[in-house]
Amino acid sequence: MTVAIGILLVIAVIVSIGYPLFKSESRIAPREEQRQKLQLKKEALLAQMEELELDFKRGSVLGEVYRELRSKYGHELDALSKSIQKRW
Repeated sequence: MTVAIGILLVIAVIVSIGYPLFKSESRIAPREEQRQKLQLKKEALLAQMEELELDFKRGSVLGEVYRELRSKYGHELDALSKSIQKRW
């Protein structure tokens, strides 16, 4: 009987200490997930810019199209970078 009460007390202490740790971690996880999504978008955009650069050098993209897309991607990249910095 004494052993059972001791085990219950130990479990109660572990739960009371562990619960806030897990609860706060669940609040952090969605924020971290959002940061990772933004970071992945940024990396994909950088890859698109590199591909555009290669296509332009090979001559498969005209100068006007290249400048338009480069400007568009640059603005999107700036917005993503600012969003990442602002939130974290």
